[in-house]
Amino acid sequence: MVYAPEAAPRAALPPGALTVGEVVGINANQGAFYLRTRTGYRLVRTGLAPILLHGEPVTLADVAIGDTVAVQREALAPGLPLTVQLVAVFPGQTVAQVTRQYRPLPTTLAAAPPAATALAASSAP
Repeated sequence: MVYAPEAAPRAALPPGALTVGEVVGINANQGAFYLRTRTGYRLVRTGLAPILLHGEPVTLADVAIGDTVAVQREALAPGLPLTVQLVAVFPGQTVAQVTRQYRPLPTTLAAAPPAATALAASSAP
């Protein structure tokens, strides 16, 4: 049986690529927040990753204590550590609900070529 591209299921994320938890602290100076997950507490630095609330981009100031958050990480290249690519906020939902219903979202940052490659290509004669 052949699946059409839109009907094919999304691939599962590799281990450690998805972290779901409840926001218990926000450090706006560092651009980070603290999550309470099933395995303990985790500091998440958002960097340049987009933060989505109901599918719309928001800032860290729009994230509230008690919100459930899904953090999607990807490696920019094979062998590199996972970096935050996307933060999705789910207010009013439990960690178990989000974990069951979450589907990986495509990220554009991981598909972009590294800056050094783009710079070398633009300066080539």
